[in-house]
Amino acid sequence: MFMAGRSFKEMLLLSLSCVLIVAVTPLAILSMVNKDWSASALEGSFVAVMLGLFLYVYFTRETHRSSTIMAVTFVSASVGLIRIMGPGEIHWLYPALTAIFFLLDARHAIMLAAGTFGASLALLWGSLSAVGLISVSLTLTVNILFAYLFALNATRQRERLEHLANVDPLTGAGNRRAQDRKLDAVSALFHRANIPCSILILDVDHFKKINDSHGHTIGDNILVEVAELISTNTRPSENLYRYGGEEFTIVA
Repeated sequence: MFMAGRSFKEMLLLSLSCVLIVAVTPLAILSMVNKDWSASALEGSFVAVMLGLFLYVYFTRETHRSSTIMAVTFVSASVGLIRIMGPGEIHWLYPALTAIFFLLDARHAIMLAAGTFGASLALLWGSLSAVGLISVSLTLTVNILFAYLFALNATRQRERLEHLANVDPLTGAGNRRAQDRKLDAVSALFHRANIPCSILILDVDHFKKINDSHGHTIGDNILVEVAELISTNTRPSENLYRYGGEEFTIVA
C-alpha cells in the first residue's frame, strides 16, 4: 500500500490529489468533446498539476511546498472556472476552501480564503442578483468558519494523539516507538550528510531490589526523578527515551 508508514500530511496530499484527478479528468474530457477549449485547458492543466504533485510527494515525501502548491492551485482553478463558465461553477469553491485549512497553517489558510472570497464575489458581481450575492457570501463565510474550526480541532486532536503515542506516561521521556523513529531519522541523516550521532544506554542498578523492598510506587517515583535528572543534564538537542523498565537511552 502506498500509504504505509507515511505521515498524516503525506496521506492527505496523496489522497486528495487522487480524488481530484479522478473527479476532474472526466470533466476535462467532456469539455474537450464539447469543444469548450478554455475549460478543457484549465481542467487538463489542473489534472496535470495534481498528477505531478502526487508523484512528487510519493517519491520525495516533501509536504510543505506541495501543500502550498495544491492549495493555491485548487482555489485558483475554482475561481478560473467561475471566470470561464460563470456562476454555475461556484460549487467548486466549497471543497477548495475546505481543503486549504487542512493543507496550510491557519494564518495562511485564512489569507488565501479571504483572497479567494473577494475574487469570487468580484467575478459574480453583476451575474447574480443582490439576494444571490448575499446568499453566496453567507454560505461561503459559513463554509470557511466551519472548515477553520474543524481543521483546528482535528489538528489539536492529532497532536495530542501523537504526543500520547510517543511519550512514556510515567517519566515523560520518549517511548520506544519514538526512539525507533529518532534512530531512523539520525541514520538517514548520517547516510545523507555524514553527520554522526551517539547513543548512550543507561540502566538503574539493582532496581528490582528497590521495588521488592520499598514497593512499586517508590520505584516509579525514582524512575521519574532519574528521568528529570538526566533531562536537566543533557542539551536540548539530545533526546531521552525510556527503553525498558529501568533502562533509558539518550540519542546525542
